[in-house]
Amino acid sequence: MKNKFTINYELPTLNDYTKSNRANKYKGNSVKKKATDICSFLALQQHLSLDNCIYDVSIVWYQKNQMKDPDNIYFGVKFILDGIVSAGILPNDGQKNIRDISHKIRRDKNSNYNYCIVEFIKVQS
Repeated sequence: MKNKFTINYELPTLNDYTKSNRANKYKGNSVKKKATDICSFLALQQHLSLDNCIYDVSIVWYQKNQMKDPDNIYFGVKFILDGIVSAGILPNDGQKNIRDISHKIRRDKNSNYNYCIVEFIKVQS
């Protein structure tokens, strides 16, 4: 069972998502759908496999620079968890399946883009 996967795609920040919603409600929905679909696809492609139990989620956000605020970066968890659920990997992203979410930000000066590594740590069956 594989409990970790990499999202080699720069997820929208809270500011990006808010801006798209202000521009047009359909654009905001399109941004959410695209990011959620990418997370779903990458989880399936990398064979993420989870049991129906409770997990802690650990996300390491690798940033090419220090231009974005942490709270804006962390918003990407919304797309990640929604993508896992839409892929059928986890039945729900509520408190019956997710206990805690931890975030770390690390700098990757060698990368031309931002990415993250998501790990699901089983708490109980």
